[in-house]
Amino acid sequence: MHDTTANPILSELGKPGPFDATKGNVARTWRVRPAIHTLEQFGEDKIVSGDLNAKEWIQIFANIDGRLPGSRILENAAPPHRIVGVVGIYAAARLQVTQAGAVELKFSETPQQIWIDGKPLKAGASVTADLASGTHTVAVRLDPKKLPENLRLESAAGTFSTD
Repeated sequence: MHDTTANPILSELGKPGPFDATKGNVARTWRVRPAIHTLEQFGEDKIVSGDLNAKEWIQIFANIDGRLPGSRILENAAPPHRIVGVVGIYAAARLQVTQAGAVELKFSETPQQIWIDGKPLKAGASVTADLASGTHTVAVRLDPKKLPENLRLESAAGTFSTD
């Protein structure tokens, strides 16, 4: 048996609360990619509405509580040998909505820009969009020089995909 008194977080795993990985209301699987000057000339709409399974998107995982450390985003989307020319970082997650209607998305920190299915929304820590039932892509743009300490996205109205 493991001694969980040394690490109180271990004793919280699986229990109701922030470390309950059975809840799908928090994005735990993300795809990230850098934005470079030459890429941006083709338009952000192609980036944020493109195929997340394309080789340019790198899959990374958030912590169990849904926090994706900014350092993990940077090391995957803009490692030191690729940082030259990086003007932004895109991160995207998929949200499955079973019932059409207003869906609120809550971010731990306000991203530079937010898109749902390639359509821009006004950036904010909390945004609401009218969505049809089905799978939707939530994409954000982050400033590589001012990455959030942690990126966290949650919604009570859907389930985030883990693929």
